[in-house]
Amino acid sequence: MNNPSVNRRLLQSALLAASVAGAASPVPKTYQPMGVLDFIIDGPTLAARGASVDVYGTYVREGAVDVLYADTTAVARARTWPQAPPHVVVITDSASRGLRAKLIACQTDPMTAQIGCKVAVRGHAATCEVTSATAVPRREPCIEAESETPAPDQTF
Repeated sequence: MNNPSVNRRLLQSALLAASVAGAASPVPKTYQPMGVLDFIIDGPTLAARGASVDVYGTYVREGAVDVLYADTTAVARARTWPQAPPHVVVITDSASRGLRAKLIACQTDPMTAQIGCKVAVRGHAATCEVTSATAVPRREPCIEAESETPAPDQTF
């Protein structure tokens, strides 16, 4: 009592259902765009939920630490004032090759090594242990970089 036409319809229905299910793609991550100062203000909340962020700022390497400042003026103040202006630590261990190449180029160019490079870092907010100049470790919001992202139309 096996009806071939019923079996064929059941098979077609099953294949259609499987193709529709396979066509449903996962929801893409939404990255929240912001400048360095916004990240500093909202950092603890962003880090607590591991928020996906696009942070725009000026990159410099300070010793063995990758850092984003709001702009080149903040980098200049960091170089001359005893108290560094607000900044964000960027962890690049898992960043894309393209971002790491750009940051190395910034570090090795004599001019940009001093004044920084404008970058837009895509990643997620985390909490990192940072050791200050006084060698006292503290936990603060940071960015675990994934890649570079196109800069917004605005100047940063």
